[in-house]
Amino acid sequence: MKKNLANYISAIRIILSPIIVCLFLLGNFKIATILYLFGLLTDVIDGFIARRLRTVSNFGTIWDPITSVIMFYSVSLTLVLLGYISWVYPFAIGIFSFSSLIFGRITKNMKLRRNLHVLDIVIGSGIGDLGIGLLMTYIFIPELSMIIYLFIVIMILIKYYYKYKSLVLR
Repeated sequence: MKKNLANYISAIRIILSPIIVCLFLLGNFKIATILYLFGLLTDVIDGFIARRLRTVSNFGTIWDPITSVIMFYSVSLTLVLLGYISWVYPFAIGIFSFSSLIFGRITKNMKLRRNLHVLDIVIGSGIGDLGIGLLMTYIFIPELSMIIYLFIVIMILIKYYYKYKSLVLR
């Protein structure tokens, strides 16, 4: 169980994605937003647990971003369908993430590769996932938006600290 705990936590995002979409389509925006924010929290927790328990694996380094992408696109495309955001937002995030992934793989320059990876984390996770979380909170739970905003800022700082630390201190 210890070996796979972080991967199980990542899997929560796959389970949450269709539930959040259904809640949005049924008009339960507050519950959907809270579940999305919980999914974002699992994105921070799984990496922390994997590093803390020293169970970082090749599978986990692929599985974690896949579950994040599934959750981000299922929710953001639902918001596009419902008319809350423009299709340009998820499209631009996807183009940037895909291009940084490709250029990061083909370059031989390790410093450039690391910088592209950090930039992908900032754009994909920061502006993508957390941006949608902030937007949803602002629209659907305005009375909690300041508390959630502070919570998301703390999540960003924790996530980037551990990602940066793992990339730079190798």
